[in-house]
Amino acid sequence: MNINKRLIGVIFIFLIFFSAQLFAQEQEKIEIVKLPLGTVFKFKSKVININEIIQITSSNPNSQKEMVIAKKNYSMMTLFSVIGGALIGWPIGTQLGGGEPQWELAGIGAGCVLIAIPFQIGYTNHTKKAIDEYYSYNQSPIKKNQLQFAIRPNSVNFTYNF
Repeated sequence: MNINKRLIGVIFIFLIFFSAQLFAQEQEKIEIVKLPLGTVFKFKSKVININEIIQITSSNPNSQKEMVIAKKNYSMMTLFSVIGGALIGWPIGTQLGGGEPQWELAGIGAGCVLIAIPFQIGYTNHTKKAIDEYYSYNQSPIKKNQLQFAIRPNSVNFTYNF
């Protein structure tokens, strides 16, 4: 009889602790912050990069597809931006150093920066679409007796819904 009371007490305490944990964990969302020169994505009040967004949204196949496209756009945007910035900066550095600058390079660099703009827009649009798809998928009604396992940047989740 004494063992049964202890067992019931331990189970009761475990259930209270477990249920408190379930209700305390509210899913934080990726925030989309528009700035004058672009868009920033934040998670838990911290700016996150594209690899972290991919990791967060990886549990949804449709989000994954969008993030593959977003990553390609991001790579092309970065490539053209770096090349453009270097080509703009080279003649400026030459001018500051007292040499004869080749301003044609700056013009080509400006063209590269302009080419990067559509890639930046594509990256932002596809990332927003992936985030929206991820949250619409994760907030859909949960089927009975569903087992879920997810690895996120700051946690490992294992849930059984019945």
